[in-house]
Amino acid sequence: MVQLVLDPKFIQKNYPCDFLTQAEWKAYGNPNLFLGIAYILIGLVCILLYIPVIIILMRKDLLENSCYKLILFLTFVDVLALIPCSLITGWLTIDGQVYCSSPTFILYSGTIGMCGWNISCFVCLVLAFNRCLDICLPKVWELLFAGKKTLLWIVASILYGVKMSFFAPGLFYSSRGGAWFYTPYYLITVKEFSKDVEYMNWGEVVHNIIIVVGLSTMYTIFIGTLFCKLKTCKNKFKLSSSQKSLLIQTTFICSASMSCAGLYMVTNWIIVNKTVIIASQIAWILSHGCSSFSLAFCNKTIRTHIYQDLFPNRLKKYFYSKAGLPKGNTIKIAAQNNIYKRSECVCLRGDKSFAANSSLASIKAFLTDFDLSKVFDSILPDLIQHVLFPKLIIKTFGPN
Repeated sequence: MVQLVLDPKFIQKNYPCDFLTQAEWKAYGNPNLFLGIAYILIGLVCILLYIPVIIILMRKDLLENSCYKLILFLTFVDVLALIPCSLITGWLTIDGQVYCSSPTFILYSGTIGMCGWNISCFVCLVLAFNRCLDICLPKVWELLFAGKKTLLWIVASILYGVKMSFFAPGLFYSSRGGAWFYTPYYLITVKEFSKDVEYMNWGEVVHNIIIVVGLSTMYTIFIGTLFCKLKTCKNKFKLSSSQKSLLIQTTFICSASMSCAGLYMVTNWIIVNKTVIIASQIAWILSHGCSSFSLAFCNKTIRTHIYQDLFPNRLKKYFYSKAGLPKGNTIKIAAQNNIYKRSECVCLRGDKSFAANSSLASIKAFLTDFDLSKVFDSILPDLIQHVLFPKLIIKTFGPN
């Protein structure tokens, strides 16, 4: 029988807290100020990085691509999931809470956090599937993802996340472990609590196994196919900067999700060292947060738009002047045609060009079309010797 985990009758039957007083439950807690602050800081940094990424991803021209639709939805899910798995977890750790010291708040937070995790994993698999089809079977890609069909995948991920979280055994925080567990009474040895109750969430166990196997398989196929196509197209095997960027992004995101799934399976199956438990919690946070770093620093299209659209003009002029780059030159650049290569989600440029005569136009032109890596290779000695920070800003946020 499908049972809503937030049903008061279900909670009273399976997760009762009336065996001890609130003071006695509180005594079981193990406050940890530094660990709690660490959880919160990691989440805050990721959320702050997501803000400019979301602003850029909401551009209409980017949303014409199914890949970016999935990425935008995934960023929203990740931000919402970071609230319980990072910010709330940090506060509970600092305060030294166990489930029965704040049962309703912890159960709701755990359920929402697990829902975010399930939706995020589903979308990651769909995104990997999207990229594999785009390279291997373009016609099938058109059939499954072209137009508004991407929205069907998004709806499916939401339904899956709700089913796997709100109609399944709960997830509970305990400061005795500094993480979330399937049992509400982690390291609390009172026999009456666990009598005739199965706390293991076997559906989530299967989900985590599928994530580990599915993501590794999908990205192995994707990267393997990409390499084969490169070898076929070129006599000398070499990855372009955009392909290297894509490889870094997919490996980064995939590794965090797989690590989190694997570690949580271990911590809920067997008794492990607390260090492993804390590592699993940090892996959960990073599984939702690492995309912010990947998108902000590794994705050429998003990184370029962040610099062009969100950086104040005064900062652009300042960084440009500190980098010692020429100001008055006429630089021909390609006009934007908003053409995107699906498999790599990389913005391409058209053939039209125009002259940028003003200082500000020169800055935009240079950062849009020039290969900054070559520039920084040539000025590396000066880069180390003079005003390092402004130049690194240009290298980081300017397109390669």
